[in-house]
Amino acid sequence: MKKVYFITGASSEIGVSYLRSLEKRKEPCIVFGQYHLHGEILFELEKVFQYVELHSYSCDLSSSDSVQKMLRALSEQGYCPNHILHLASEKMHYTRVRQFDWEHYLQQMEIQVHSLIEMLKYFLRDMQKQQYGRIVIMLSECTLGTPAGFLSDYVMIKYSLLGMVKSLAVEYGGKGITVNGVSPAMMETKFLSDIDERIIQMNAESAPMKRNATVEETVAAIGFLMSEQASYITGSNLNVSGGRYML
Repeated sequence: MKKVYFITGASSEIGVSYLRSLEKRKEPCIVFGQYHLHGEILFELEKVFQYVELHSYSCDLSSSDSVQKMLRALSEQGYCPNHILHLASEKMHYTRVRQFDWEHYLQQMEIQVHSLIEMLKYFLRDMQKQQYGRIVIMLSECTLGTPAGFLSDYVMIKYSLLGMVKSLAVEYGGKGITVNGVSPAMMETKFLSDIDERIIQMNAESAPMKRNATVEETVAAIGFLMSEQASYITGSNLNVSGGRYML
């Protein structure tokens, strides 16, 4: 079976690193990569990749019309993804509960939760026919234990996604489809560009391994859950917290 990937947030640092990891395997595959900003990164990869046939799609996941347009474009390609990686998210920022912005929260729910539901409704039927599928959803270490303060909207969304992981795993466990989440510790990426550097450094110093996670370590965890080595793992929330949380 030819491996066909669909990745949301493909232009993110994790998305780009995962794409490069696929290219390094030297196994021909097809990847449909969604982006909203910084598509030029994907366009450059399209030019240099030899084994990954990369197709980039601009899509605003907060817009149902934009999501449906992208899905129709994917359908015209004649391929159904059998590997789905959901990375899409906005930058992390701290917000006190009394500053909670309901409209902003709903927008993020559209990007991270509703868009994924619409895409899975579209893809799962064919995955079920093939009796095969790998789905990995980016969560956060906040779902492993006591979350940091001032992140109520972020925490609520990640727990919604964790609920999807568990519900989908139960519903599709007997159909050859695995659904898992990965929960990394803080990574020093552009995702944290709105966070005070002192907080990022304090987080590293308080970690058991005395550093924050790297993109490559998170990508390795994603690669494992996408692989045949994880064929009997579903409904899990892979702990990549560097020992901060021990379950």
